Amino acid sequence: MNIESIYPTNIIIKHDYIKINNKYISTIIIEELPKEISMLEMNNIIPKDIPNNMTIYINKLDLNTQIKNLSKIILETDSEIKSINKHQQDIDILKRINNEATILRKKIQIENEELYKVNIYICVNDIYLDNLKLKVNKMISTLYTKGIVAKIANFRHDQIYLNTLPINNYNDAIIKQTGLNVVTSQLSYMIPYINNNIYNLKGVLYGFINNSFCLYDIFSENNMNYNMCILGSSGAGKSYFIKTILLRNFCMNIRQIIFDIEEEYLNIAEYTNAIIFKESNFNMLYIPEIFVKSNKEDFLTKKIEMIFSLLNNITNYKLNEYKNIFVNNLRKIYSEKRNN
Repeated sequence: MNIESIYPTNIIIKHDYIKINNKYISTIIIEELPKEISMLEMNNIIPKDIPNNMTIYINKLDLNTQIKNLSKIILETDSEIKSINKHQQDIDILKRINNEATILRKKIQIENEELYKVNIYICVNDIYLDNLKLKVNKMISTLYTKGIVAKIANFRHDQIYLNTLPINNYNDAIIKQTGLNVVTSQLSYMIPYINNNIYNLKGVLYGFINNSFCLYDIFSENNMNYNMCILGSSGAGKSYFIKTILLRNFCMNIRQIIFDIEEEYLNIAEYTNAIIFKESNFNMLYIPEIFVKSNKEDFLTKKIEMIFSLLNNITNYKLNEYKNIFVNNLRKIYSEKRNN
């Protein structure tokens, strides 16, 4: 099975929404943020009764290019403001643009801050179109009460939706067309990273540590051998997070083995070509202590065959030469346990 097998069967693209199978989807772009607001605070502002997915992209900008662009904006708006043909409303807008560009250039040139493009997208969905429109309007209104300016991404819902999927599709064109210019100090307040480098293209959000986002690049060749424990209360999203990782790995052609005693990953294992071991597989491998102590060879031999068949299937190595070592050590462990 390949990645095409999990593609939706029906896609409809309209200017104000997209429909994928039986679900209507609309996307929202964040255009303005208060200077002192963190993503944790923003997450609390979003209405909890609206199913959504918030995605954040951070790109470091070239300072020389940006200083030239800001200087050009300042000169052009200065010239426009002096024009006698402008209405007062137009003059106020130009003054605001001029002031923001001046402050941004000062932070870069004098305060030695870096400049980043931050793109924040919120994806809202519902099975009914009318409900979707109500939810989107409620989301935008709620954000606006806290000083967050958002707009519906008309004519771009399909592009932004792809950017919010766990397959990590990166649409450079849409990223450049939208987003906020943010300096280092504001970005560090928005997203309290735990590492020294707040600019990390490959970082994957894994959760929170002491109210800070935890980023880790599991796809790096240096980090391919690691262990992870995911803890959380019922309904916190443990299974969803694991399934997201499974889907990421599948899209990157990484071989996966799932031990699923509760059999809740059967569907995604089938979609992602993962090897899965269910509860019945674990029962098959259980060796009661009494059979080891009493040297019941038929039973023990059968179980050992099952275990090594499993190991050979997982590792693709022929491990039969280690059978005798395994059996001797197994008996030794039970013997020591009995003596203690």
